[in-house]
Amino acid sequence: MRSLLWVGGIIGGVGFGASFSGTFRAVAPLAQSHERAALFASIHVVAYPSFGVPTIIAGLLIAPIGLLHTVLGYGVAIRSLPGELRHLCELITAEGGMAMVRGRFSGHGQPVPWIAADFLRLEDGVMVDHWDAIEDEASREQSVSGLPMYGDDFPERR
Repeated sequence: MRSLLWVGGIIGGVGFGASFSGTFRAVAPLAQSHERAALFASIHVVAYPSFGVPTIIAGLLIAPIGLLHTVLGYGVAIRSLPGELRHLCELITAEGGMAMVRGRFSGHGQPVPWIAADFLRLEDGVMVDHWDAIEDEASREQSVSGLPMYGDDFPERR
C-alpha cells in the first residue's frame, strides 16, 4: 500500500509541476520585466490557499482517523467532482499593476457554462485587491449582439 501511495504522489507531483510550470511560461511574456516579480508573487498568494487548505484539513484528520482513511477520504472527495468539469482559459493579461485571467467553466452540473474573470491589483509588489466576476454564459437567443461571450461558439444547453 505504501508503494502505491508513493507512486500516486510521484505521478500527481509530476503532472502538477508540469501544469504549474506551463502556467508560468504562458504568463511571463505578458508582463513587462519590472512587473514579473509582482505578478509571480500574486500567483503564489492566490495559489497557496488552494494548496494549503487541503493539506491542513488532512493534517487535522490524520491523528483521529489515520493516514489511510484520510487518503481514501481525499480520493473520494476528488472522485465526487463531476468528471466532465473543465476550465478553458481564454485570456491572461498583465499591464502596470493589474493582471486578469478570463475563462469558461463547464461540466459543473449547471445548464450552461460560466464565464469567469479574476482581476488582481498590485502595489509595490504586493497584491492589494482581488476581484472575481462570474456569470452564466449567454446563449445565442440571449445575445443582444449576436456574438458569443467566449470564443467563436455559443454554449450547448444540457
